[in-house]
Amino acid sequence: MRKQKCSAAGKLKCNIDAAFSEDSNRVGFALLEKAKLVREISDGKNEIPHKFLGRKIYVGLCIRDAAGNFRKAKMMWSNPICKPEIGEVLGLLYAIQWVHELQLTNVDFEMDAKLVVDYFTKGNNNVSENFKMEFSWRQANEVAHTLAREALFLPSSQVFNDVPLSILTLINNEKL
Repeated sequence: MRKQKCSAAGKLKCNIDAAFSEDSNRVGFALLEKAKLVREISDGKNEIPHKFLGRKIYVGLCIRDAAGNFRKAKMMWSNPICKPEIGEVLGLLYAIQWVHELQLTNVDFEMDAKLVVDYFTKGNNNVSENFKMEFSWRQANEVAHTLAREALFLPSSQVFNDVPLSILTLINNEKL
């Protein structure tokens, strides 16, 4: 079992994951395998395949301090017109927006979508001077993954100031 990497002292870490459900046509994020496709679509150079229209993205986000202590979590979903792979990129975007809304600085973003991380870091893991991007193996990103899967069952976004029971054991185990 891979363990969650702690942030540097004084920094926060936001774990991100996206999930997709064929049954409900939803994708869930708990924050890119095809970053080029996103650019092409936004530039009008590529079209979204019809079979991907109307699918929902489910996102799980979890913010922790340098010691791995829970600070805040968010589960959400949206109805983008995109492939599921693009859901990871949207998860990152939603995570950045949420951290900005919370007026947090010095945040490391961590996700298990290696191509997304590689695309946005391109040899430098700083997204900006206050934000850093890191890859995390799926086994070390279970908290965000669990939140993303649970977002499938929510009628709307939900923010948690206390640790949700569904991830309490995972958070405690990662601190051992």
